[in-house]
Amino acid sequence: MINILTLVPDQKILDLIENLLTIANKSQKTFNFKAKIISNEDIPILKSSELIFNLDNKKTLHIYKKQLGLKDEDLLIIIYQGLLSTEEWTNLFCAGSIPEEEYPNLYVISLKFIDWDILKGLVTPTLQSHAIMHLILYSVVASFTPLKSHDETRGCIMDFCEELTDFNEVLIEGYKLCREECQDVLKETPYNEVINNITNGLKKDYILLDHEAIDKIQPKTAKRLSDNKIFNRFEEISRDPLKNIGSLDEILNELQSKVEEARKVNKRINDILIIIFGTIMLIGLIIILFGALKNQPLETLIGCVFEVLLIWPYTKLNKIKQENLRLKTGVSVFRLNLKSCEFEENKKGKKICIKKVVNDINKFFVGLKAMS
Repeated sequence: MINILTLVPDQKILDLIENLLTIANKSQKTFNFKAKIISNEDIPILKSSELIFNLDNKKTLHIYKKQLGLKDEDLLIIIYQGLLSTEEWTNLFCAGSIPEEEYPNLYVISLKFIDWDILKGLVTPTLQSHAIMHLILYSVVASFTPLKSHDETRGCIMDFCEELTDFNEVLIEGYKLCREECQDVLKETPYNEVINNITNGLKKDYILLDHEAIDKIQPKTAKRLSDNKIFNRFEEISRDPLKNIGSLDEILNELQSKVEEARKVNKRINDILIIIFGTIMLIGLIIILFGALKNQPLETLIGCVFEVLLIWPYTKLNKIKQENLRLKTGVSVFRLNLKSCEFEENKKGKKICIKKVVNDINKFFVGLKAMS
């Protein structure tokens, strides 16, 4: 088993990623993901506010890797709190060395991106943990496969993200390797199944706080959520959101109530579909059993048709489940974003932040009205 050791600067970062590393371990048996806290005293080059990932510093990290008892084929990832650069690039998310280099399988991930505008308004611990895990997974893929980062932004783990905010596209897609290039290359490697198992495992718990998710909400639900009184009040408030921030919060409370009502309706529909699901399954099994006992092919065929009919309630159940997840997180996003505006240091920054929240809520309302 290949060890992948991630060194973190403090308990807070360890708490952020520990659960995701456990998911990655449960998804496959090739890599052993571990994490531990490291002091800057152990690696003095981490004390500086900027780390240049050059040959001398690679050598320093390689020596420390050996001291930890790791082999060359193992991967050492260091999460660093300063600015990360190479001799060619600056403001990097991460930088590393591949197996063919003199000091192989070393990666450094910079946490500076959390301070940039990339996660503006979405700086929840959950999203931070997934953002860091995306970079850990990038390090793994780059170290053990021929995949290289590509200039074009596709929402792929291997996006270079020359524009720093392109990283948002990676987070929106969530643990994706692009079809245009990366998936085809990965298929030709011995790590294809392993990497896919890890990404699929991480995707299961990945609920992106995505404002565009309204596109996937069903028209009937959109109609239940639409409320002209709330929408008209919002239009009035949005003309001067900084002045009416309290009223904006009240509207989100009302919208939250509407969402809860819609979820309750969905639950009732869900319960009815479960009864239909069970009834069709039972009838189908009885007919198949009767046909088999009486040696009647027609009855057996009819029973099989009943079982095929299960596809409809199953698909409907899955849609309702996904919709409830989106409804559960949807309005919470707006409230979190609005709360984050309080931490802006000046009036101009707060106004820009609130305006962005207002625009996102407006998209939500317009989407609801269009679908209903």
